[in-house]
Amino acid sequence: MVNDLNNKENKSIARRGRPKGSTNKHAISLVNQINIAIEDAVNRILPEKHNTTLPEVLADSLKANPTATLTAIARFIPPEFNVNIGIGNPFTEALKEINTKIIEHDES
Repeated sequence: MVNDLNNKENKSIARRGRPKGSTNKHAISLVNQINIAIEDAVNRILPEKHNTTLPEVLADSLKANPTATLTAIARFIPPEFNVNIGIGNPFTEALKEINTKIIEHDES
């Protein structure tokens, strides 16, 4: 009897989510559209129209303002990524290598 009451109550509660048939199976979601646009900007538009690549843009940005650049890209770095700066830290060594490459590029 209690189960029958519970079942009747559950049926009267509005169902969650969109009604059946209200979504277009062929429509591309907004997130997918943004991902496609970003990929197109990085892989096609940036090299063709601006004669540069994403790594070059990041290197220039790291040179100009490393703190702001790292803060901006931090959301794309895995959370377990070690960003402690210190001697022997792989992240520190990578930044030193990037800095060396930037200096070498500027001198040439």
